[in-house]
Amino acid sequence: MKFSLKIRIFLLIVFTVISSFLISAIILEGSKFFNENIIAGLVLFLILILAAGTTLYRFLRDVVVQASRIISGTQEGEEIDSESAFDSLRTSTAEVKSELLSYSKQLSFISNLLSRMGQGVILVDKNLKVLYFNQTITKDFFPELKVDDDLFKNISYPAFKKFIKKAWEKDEYTKEIAGPRTIKTVYLVSSQKFSTDDQLLIVFSDISKLKNLEKMRGDFIGNVSHELRTPISVIKANSETLLASNLIKDKNAIDFTKAIQSQSERMATIVNELLSISSMESGDYPISLDKLDIKKIVDSALKELKPMTKVK
Repeated sequence: MKFSLKIRIFLLIVFTVISSFLISAIILEGSKFFNENIIAGLVLFLILILAAGTTLYRFLRDVVVQASRIISGTQEGEEIDSESAFDSLRTSTAEVKSELLSYSKQLSFISNLLSRMGQGVILVDKNLKVLYFNQTITKDFFPELKVDDDLFKNISYPAFKKFIKKAWEKDEYTKEIAGPRTIKTVYLVSSQKFSTDDQLLIVFSDISKLKNLEKMRGDFIGNVSHELRTPISVIKANSETLLASNLIKDKNAIDFTKAIQSQSERMATIVNELLSISSMESGDYPISLDKLDIKKIVDSALKELKPMTKVK
């Protein structure tokens, strides 16, 4: 048998108060259980219980009905049965609990995933209050950072401040920043602005190793190019001298010398192009768009390959 909410509240209070009263009577009066004073006290307690239960029931009913209106979207003037509202609220509470548990698991998974990333992640609002950050941020960047703190409360990082100022002006922004612990470390900092929530997501990626590798590659190309220039220049100059001075009379020797001269010029061009490419990557070399004579390039290539076709 299922009792209404009012009866259940009333019975619970009655049971609690009578139990307390009887225990007190046993302790104080020994074997005198139901004398006139106890009966009068019980009647008085029942009256008080009825009044308290009714008041509590009305309060809970108003809370339940109001909550039911919010959940179901019912207007203020429409009638709602308190018992059905209570059952509906209990069902909705169970559903909300289940959804919150699911969201909690998802949030925990995402948090663990972000924590294991090699990239530092920070989420701030329009007032630069920190809403979230992962372990990489406190480990490699800002160990004193805390949630709900101002982003720059304990951080002195001018380059990062300039980045944040620019980031709020654009939906997406990316920039290389040195520091914060040493100028030898370089980070690719990118941001994503969520305009609807007035929030900014910032991601730090350590590209120091990549920068060092690029520098090593550039140095290698530069050194090799400079080292090759001298022997190539000597080969080219000697071949030109031999051809210009008529020191060689044999036709085959002259053809070989011309091939040496042609290939030395080609090697010199390749070396210059390597240096130009290295300068372009560093941004120090202006890219010029010129017209090329394709026919001349093809004819030159065929001329160089012609002796090899005869041999084969």
